[in-house]
Amino acid sequence: MDALPNPLSTLKREADSIRAVLKTIDENIKGLNSQIGEVQLQKSSLQLVVQAIDNEMDRIRIANPIVEQLEFELDPE
Repeated sequence: MDALPNPLSTLKREADSIRAVLKTIDENIKGLNSQIGEVQLQKSSLQLVVQAIDNEMDRIRIANPIVEQLEFELDPE
């Protein structure tokens, strides 16, 4: 007669398997958080570039009002 598997052993294997999945998820989250931080830094840098471009456009408009007229003529909207 075959012995029945110990239910505690089966449950332990299942719990260990789930723990391994949870560990993998935690590692993935850490990696994603790192990537999110990098992307947020890039976003901030790009926002600074856009602000600098906007400031330069304002400076040019103030220095030369004709440029603003040309801008409206070239604007596709």
